[in-house]
Amino acid sequence: MGYLMNAYHFLSTHFSLLTLICILFLSLANTTSIHAEVVNFVKEYTYEANEADSKISCRAIAIEQVKRLLLEELGTYLESETEVGNFQLTKDKVIVLTASIVKVEILEEEWNGVRYRLKAKVATDTDELSKCIEALRKDRQKIKELEETRKRADELLQEVDRLKRELALVKSDVRQEQKKEYVEKIKQLEAIDLFEQGYSSSVSGDYTDAVESFDKAIEINPQLTAAYNNRGVAYASMGNYNLALSDYNKVIILNPSYAPAYLNRGIAFFNLGNYSQAMQDYNRAIRLDANYVEAYFQRGALNTFTGDYRKALDDFNKTIRLNPSRADAYRNRGDEYSRFGRQQDAMKDYERAYVIDSQRYRIGHHAPPTQSRILPGRNIIAPSRSSASIMSYQSSPPGARRYPDRYERGPSPHMTPNMNATRRSFLQHSPSYCPPNHQSRWATGPSSAGSSRFTGRSTKKYYENRR
Repeated sequence: MGYLMNAYHFLSTHFSLLTLICILFLSLANTTSIHAEVVNFVKEYTYEANEADSKISCRAIAIEQVKRLLLEELGTYLESETEVGNFQLTKDKVIVLTASIVKVEILEEEWNGVRYRLKAKVATDTDELSKCIEALRKDRQKIKELEETRKRADELLQEVDRLKRELALVKSDVRQEQKKEYVEKIKQLEAIDLFEQGYSSSVSGDYTDAVESFDKAIEINPQLTAAYNNRGVAYASMGNYNLALSDYNKVIILNPSYAPAYLNRGIAFFNLGNYSQAMQDYNRAIRLDANYVEAYFQRGALNTFTGDYRKALDDFNKTIRLNPSRADAYRNRGDEYSRFGRQQDAMKDYERAYVIDSQRYRIGHHAPPTQSRILPGRNIIAPSRSSASIMSYQSSPPGARRYPDRYERGPSPHMTPNMNATRRSFLQHSPSYCPPNHQSRWATGPSSAGSSRFTGRSTKKYYENRR
């Protein structure tokens, strides 16, 4: 396990596995989407201003309305023409998820003092978008956050419409108060749009742009907890854990029962070397949400790191019960089985992880799976163990000086003979064995989105490298 910790400073984020899958697919779109279809949707919307409107308020309403038109058409297309139709999602939920992934591009704007005309488009690779939706729909907490945000946008539009009608009828002596309320609703609507822009930037790996959007959203609406939480995620993705902690603390002040804030704060504490506080936050997240898959997984990874292997095994068992299609949980549980001498169980888990990855990434049709496991204290995929991906890490992870025996460059001394023997057997006897020379030609290095690009190998190659 020691070699895993060498990646900590280089790979730091609080995004769940689903977000990283989105980042990986989007950053490699030019390489892997040979069979994908890029679709474009263009819509126009004209907003009629009233006496309470300004150019800014007209633009905010026009953007929200044209976005709704675009997402409605895109959602219909995804349901009827792509595999999204097999995901058992309502159209409304598809719209909610796509709103957080795609970006709306403004093509034309025109304001004459009475009408605001806006023309916009959405251009997306439907194959990559479908995969992002498939991953995102498995994260209940994230879906809940995005649904609540979109629901609030719908409510604000209704309130704006109501106030607009009332302003046309009320007397001048009470109009000022309603006009003030009208302006406030418009600002909240604008903040939600900025939040969705920031989340979309985070999914694509552009964390600097994401932070800028979240900053603007928070400036407009200081009570928008989702903006603080996701800005903390973006900060952590750039290695700014203290700034991330500040944002998570703010979320907890605003909403003490928000489980993801405790999970994310626990991950930040881990990266700062405060393992006991990290464990407390993971436990608190689980108390708030007994079915929080990511919290069990992260707690299991931390238990492995601290040497409490029995508890780690229990946490990975719980993770798999809640999400039977999570490959990294099978890999980590396989390690624990090997540690306890249960080689046959370990082999079954390694094989299951390979099957899941093969199905998810459609080996032979799309890019092969990035071989990885989730690092303790981090919701991110670590690259496969190779000289290109591990030996190049220069900085020591948190706690390296405190626990020097847990960190090294090269093969991990904590891979027990049982674990190595089990993996060798898995390589030799599995019918889906991939020969060593059948590996991806992807190169490590910075991607265009500013996130890490990963060395892709088959799971068999991954385990072979770990011998």
